[in-house]
Amino acid sequence: MRNIVILASGSGTNAENIIRYFQDSQIARVQLVMANKPDAYVLTRAQNLNVPHTTFTAAEFRQTPEEAAAAGQEHKIMTALQACNADLIILAGFLLRVPEYLLAAYPNRIINIHPALLPAYGGKGMYGEHVHQAVIQAKETESGITIHVIDERYDCGENLFQAKCNITPEDTPETLAAKVHELEQAHFPRVIEEFITNKGLELSIGQTFTSTTVVDNSNTAATYGSGDMHVFATPAMVGLMENAALKLAAANLDEASATVGTQMNVAHVKASPLGATITATAKLIAVAGRKLTFEVRAEDEKGLIGEGIHERFVVNRVKFMSKL
Repeated sequence: MRNIVILASGSGTNAENIIRYFQDSQIARVQLVMANKPDAYVLTRAQNLNVPHTTFTAAEFRQTPEEAAAAGQEHKIMTALQACNADLIILAGFLLRVPEYLLAAYPNRIINIHPALLPAYGGKGMYGEHVHQAVIQAKETESGITIHVIDERYDCGENLFQAKCNITPEDTPETLAAKVHELEQAHFPRVIEEFITNKGLELSIGQTFTSTTVVDNSNTAATYGSGDMHVFATPAMVGLMENAALKLAAANLDEASATVGTQMNVAHVKASPLGATITATAKLIAVAGRKLTFEVRAEDEKGLIGEGIHERFVVNRVKFMSKL
């Protein structure tokens, strides 16, 4: 089961359509709706459908995890995504530009729908009625929707699907918007499902995942028995690194498969005190059959505290447990 998080800014008709589509699915489920406007009606739709929901400000969205840690704050966006083990982020009428830290944390895992046939009528300022007005003014004979994986540029990234509608001389931006909305409702959830099941969540070199924790009395060397001082324990650092690799792999495997750690070769180069925020990042650097090799790094607010190489093997859950 894949966990979907929806980001939205407005009414939320597409969000509701996606939630309903996956309500009884064995493939995916919407676990959280996040909006950057406290009065966005999408929050009411989520509440009516018993889906957890929350809000954030534009400043909170732009803030990097490192900036939040330096300010002694919890990073609202990443904390929420990690709490529900998000596998896929869907932009459903979301108007803020996605920052680099989120693209890095969820590479090829953020999908947007655009109300035009990209690459035409895309880019900064091209959203909602602005798109339809531009299309009508240009006297185009057709428009439509584009569903695509996003990258660091506005309205770019791999196109997953396009659908077209005709434009008549009588059409206005309002009537064109209605035609495009019909296409959105007909296709968006299905394309998301196909992305998940057919091609979207595949292991590829360069993918990363980051796990975060805070140093407290539960994960110090003194508590673990690996030392006698209250600093971040080496076993805790190794565990956080392994967790990042585990979650990266899990987001790309079917439910019958799992990964088990087989080797960890790391150096713990710097101590971190109580209260420090630790981030561990796993980067997939090699795939050889069932063996996955990750580069792992851990950092606190002051910089690198550990790094190394971690290996995991893909196994069948049932077969693995039957051999124990």
